[in-house]
Amino acid sequence: FLLGLELDRPAGEVQRALFARRILTGTSTDPHTLRLLPPLSFSAEEADLLFAALQEVLA
Repeated sequence: FLLGLELDRPAGEVQRALFARRILTGTSTDPHTLRLLPPLSFSAEEADLLFAALQEVLA
Protein backbone atom coordinates (compact mmCIF):
# COMPACT_ATOMS: atom_id res chain seq x y z
CA PHE A 1 0.00 0.00 0.00
CA LEU A 2 1.01 3.63 -0.42
CA LEU A 3 0.77 6.40 2.16
CA GLY A 4 1.41 10.09 1.62
CA LEU A 5 2.27 12.55 4.36
CA GLU A 6 1.73 16.24 3.67
CA LEU A 7 4.53 18.15 5.40
CA ASP A 8 5.11 21.76 6.37
CA ARG A 9 8.61 21.61 4.86
CA PRO A 10 10.19 20.19 1.71
CA ALA A 11 9.82 16.41 1.64
CA GLY A 12 13.29 16.00 0.15
CA GLU A 13 14.88 17.25 3.38
CA VAL A 14 12.85 14.78 5.43
CA GLN A 15 13.58 11.98 2.97
CA ARG A 16 17.35 12.56 3.29
CA ALA A 17 17.17 12.66 7.10
CA LEU A 18 15.19 9.41 7.18
CA PHE A 19 17.61 7.79 4.72
CA ALA A 20 20.46 8.66 7.11
CA ARG A 21 18.50 6.60 9.66
CA ARG A 22 18.23 3.70 7.17
CA ILE A 23 14.55 4.34 6.36
CA LEU A 24 13.63 4.44 2.68
CA THR A 25 10.88 6.80 1.57
CA GLY A 26 9.97 8.62 -1.60
CA THR A 27 8.81 12.01 -2.73
CA SER A 28 6.13 13.01 -5.20
CA THR A 29 5.50 15.80 -7.66
CA ASP A 30 4.18 17.85 -4.73
CA PRO A 31 7.35 19.09 -3.00
CA HIS A 32 5.75 18.79 0.46
CA THR A 33 4.47 15.21 0.15
CA LEU A 34 6.51 12.32 1.54
CA ARG A 35 5.63 8.88 0.14
CA LEU A 36 5.73 5.82 2.37
CA LEU A 37 5.59 2.41 0.71
CA PRO A 38 5.76 -0.10 3.55
CA PRO A 39 5.68 -3.80 2.70
CA LEU A 40 2.53 -5.78 3.42
CA SER A 41 4.49 -7.56 6.17
CA PHE A 42 5.12 -4.22 7.98
CA SER A 43 5.35 -5.10 11.69
CA ALA A 44 4.35 -3.05 14.72
CA GLU A 45 8.03 -2.80 15.69
CA GLU A 46 8.92 -1.39 12.26
CA ALA A 47 6.06 1.11 12.55
CA ASP A 48 7.39 2.20 15.94
CA LEU A 49 10.86 2.74 14.42
CA LEU A 50 9.39 4.79 11.58
CA PHE A 51 7.30 6.97 13.88
CA ALA A 52 10.22 7.53 16.27
CA ALA A 53 12.44 8.59 13.37
CA LEU A 54 9.73 10.89 12.00
CA GLN A 55 9.35 12.52 15.42
CA GLU A 56 13.11 13.15 15.56
CA VAL A 57 13.30 14.52 12.03
CA LEU A 58 10.20 16.71 12.28
CA ALA A 59 10.99 18.11 15.76
